[in-house]
Amino acid sequence: MSFTIGEAPDRDDLGDYPKVARQHALAARGVRVPPGVVLDLARARAVLRATASERDEALAWVSEQFEAGHALIARSAGCREDREQTSGAGLGMSIPGLRDLSQLEGALAMIEAHGRTLVDVGNLNAERTLMLIQREVPRRALLVVVRGGEPGDRFYVEVHGPGAGPEPLAEGRSPDWAGPLGEWGDDSRAKVESLAAQVSASEGGPHGADLEIVVDPEGEAWLVQARPLTAALHPGWAAFSEAVAREGQQKHMRGSLLFDGEHNPAPLSRAHAWVMRRLGTLRPGRSGDPVILAGWLYVRVLPRELGAHSGEIMSVYDALAWLRDTALPQARVELASFAALLADQPPIRAALARAEALFLAMIDEYVGRLVPARKAALARTAGADYDPGTDAESETAPLSLRARAHFLDVLPAVWDIASPSLAELFDEVDDDEEEHALPESEAAAARLLGEWDDHLFACGLAPLRELWRYAGRRLDIDDARVFLLDGDELVALDEDALALGDADELERELRRRAELLAAQAQLDPPSRIIDGQPLPHPFGGRLRGLAIGEPFEGPIAQRRDLRDLLADPPVAGAVLCIPALTAQAAVALVRLGVRAVCTEYGGALAHGALMARELGLSALIGCHGCTRLAEGTIARVDTRARRLFASD
Repeated sequence: MSFTIGEAPDRDDLGDYPKVARQHALAARGVRVPPGVVLDLARARAVLRATASERDEALAWVSEQFEAGHALIARSAGCREDREQTSGAGLGMSIPGLRDLSQLEGALAMIEAHGRTLVDVGNLNAERTLMLIQREVPRRALLVVVRGGEPGDRFYVEVHGPGAGPEPLAEGRSPDWAGPLGEWGDDSRAKVESLAAQVSASEGGPHGADLEIVVDPEGEAWLVQARPLTAALHPGWAAFSEAVAREGQQKHMRGSLLFDGEHNPAPLSRAHAWVMRRLGTLRPGRSGDPVILAGWLYVRVLPRELGAHSGEIMSVYDALAWLRDTALPQARVELASFAALLADQPPIRAALARAEALFLAMIDEYVGRLVPARKAALARTAGADYDPGTDAESETAPLSLRARAHFLDVLPAVWDIASPSLAELFDEVDDDEEEHALPESEAAAARLLGEWDDHLFACGLAPLRELWRYAGRRLDIDDARVFLLDGDELVALDEDALALGDADELERELRRRAELLAAQAQLDPPSRIIDGQPLPHPFGGRLRGLAIGEPFEGPIAQRRDLRDLLADPPVAGAVLCIPALTAQAAVALVRLGVRAVCTEYGGALAHGALMARELGLSALIGCHGCTRLAEGTIARVDTRARRLFASD
């Protein structure tokens, strides 16, 4: 059976398919929904192969669309999708850009095969599927619009432009713009707001609504998806905001703040938080303007996205050569000089000033030379992305591993001066690594610069870590606790042993801070905060992410960070779930033989995405919710569906 969307269907089970039922009901009410037809997947391919006289009304409509030059999109609609309690987001499959019947038949075959795969991972209803075949609206922008279920909740939007590819949500692409819908500057905003308000009023559940809207070249808004949210937009906000209020930090939540989960997916030590605050004070506008809220690091601008450079921009090749031949060797000299300084037992004030000066000099070089060079190269090579599987240089060492062995002594397990280096964590270190020529392609050189700049950053942080450890020895405080003190407190204690009270008072305060850090680690920080309100996590859907490599199945292995991973390696064949993969992780992944990984944070430009491609891993990057799955759960990393399926 088949029927046209918005017209009376000749079937009485439409309520079993919420995605189709909503599209049909909204079209019947006059909502701007792309025209289309509905077919049973089980018989649609047979109908396509029938002669013209045997085809029903729905297939006649399809033929008319193709003859008129319209592209179509085939979207599966299962009975588990888009319900109030079980959204099933990601269970379905969509194939856009269809321009003739043979392409449509091929798309239906792919969707049918995908349904059989879902049966293999426990979705017994996968075979109960309808097909939405709709006219594909030419896209000026694809919007994901969400609103919570509480009175006064506002709409938030993620905007993907026409250059984002055919399926930016399924591919886990970063949006071109994200924030409150009311602040989106496009001239179609009023029409989008009207459509969103109309639909969410009827289709939202207790937690709110999740809509996909396409804006066509004329600025008209079309509804392509409507579903109720099955959980609060940010269930951890109450606890997080209470923690911020307890620490008196609400004043720092003005403007737009971005959680830097890609680099610091855990709360900072008090020592590192102090360093970040000092950086923001001493280098305003050149540091991303870091803000620490309840221990978590937020920035107003990611370092790689800092503003335009006013001077001459180095080529990416010159930047790499400068790093290799000048900056990194000089950083080694400075580290040796700082070690010699500490050997003379200087006062902490003087040693801290020197360590901070080395760190700030590194920041100036990093922001002044490396960021502009890489930004310019990435802009020029955006259409020629480096593919390690096909590039002529793929026979050399992967970029994510190249020269790493020479810097294991300074590369921290996590980007925090309280973190030990990889050399401190590895049983043995072999830095006898073959030297490689710089890449010939600009795309590869830009990617390598994104790896090597971490070596310079690590060399800049290393003196600060050594300063805290030196202070611990000088003040008779062990490494486990000295990083609970900030830089001002180290100086104060060095100059007055009773600056923080007597020994018992100091002990109690350090214990309280350790407990606070443990409590902060249990919080769920929002991905963005705008004027004191949380912007929800990326809307692409829970357990969906940027897909890399082949499908993989195995038991979930939850690890908090690289240090945790090295201390407790997962069993062979496990699916590693970790908040983020920093640049340093490539060395550990290769040593441990990890084959599949899912990260909570990250995107197309994250280190995790590059290393997963180069190391041949199966991966989902930015797979929100993966770190909340139970240890040992059997899961399938379905890189074709771009989703992590976990057994119940």
